[in-house]
Amino acid sequence: KDYVKLANSYFYKGVINENTNNSKLVTLCYKNAEFYASKTNDTPLKFKIDFYIARVNKGMNEYEEALSYAKKGYHLAQECHRYDYFVYACELFTSIYIDLGEIDSAYYYIEKALPIIEHIYRKDQANTYTNMAILLKYSNKEKAKEYLYKALSIDTLPYTLNNLAQIYISEGKEAEAF
Repeated sequence: KDYVKLANSYFYKGVINENTNNSKLVTLCYKNAEFYASKTNDTPLKFKIDFYIARVNKGMNEYEEALSYAKKGYHLAQECHRYDYFVYACELFTSIYIDLGEIDSAYYYIEKALPIIEHIYRKDQANTYTNMAILLKYSNKEKAKEYLYKALSIDTLPYTLNNLAQIYISEGKEAEAF
């Protein structure tokens, strides 16, 4: 049997079904993908699967399970020496810890990702800075604005501009928002 193909098939079936709000089917697909991937040496595939399982669990407020898979993904990202995977794993940890109200832990993972952001694709850099800003915009507006301006220096993304405008409006600076 070709376990890589089977794992990929279940993985992409899960990805495709994420928009159906059928979390049982999505979870089943990812768990099947995880099973078949475990029979391979394909570390990037295992990372993707663990990353998506962590995301789904976070979306269902299953934070203990989300953290468990995020940790597995984090270690796999280090194993396969992919800067982009490592940054995505750090973003995921940041998101989970912000949901849990553990801001210090969230900052820890942001700080881990920052030194290597320059090694990922430029478009991903802008997205990553924007995502970090979104995660921080309620807890640290100044840091969020710093990240949004970094993102804008790389690429002018509509959602970056939107989030910057939201921060300025929340500060009562409507003129700066436009």
